[in-house]
Amino acid sequence: MTKEKLPINLFHLIVKGEEVTMLWGKFKGKRISEIPSSYLKYVAENWEEDTPQKKVIVIACDEEWQYREKYNCHIDDWGVK
Repeated sequence: MTKEKLPINLFHLIVKGEEVTMLWGKFKGKRISEIPSSYLKYVAENWEEDTPQKKVIVIACDEEWQYREKYNCHIDDWGVK
């Protein structure tokens, strides 16, 4: 994903590390860091990036999933595993 593919204001949400909030679905309104790992992985692997907002969410979910994988700090539906 390059800077040119996202409107500048959405790109800065990712670059500056500001908290991204889920805009749709079961976890609407939740911060990405609060969403269970299984759902993050599902979004990162299955959602189409057909709007700028979805691109930001998919990137944020993938980044959070990768961080949790690297440091083995996954969250399930009941909290930290």
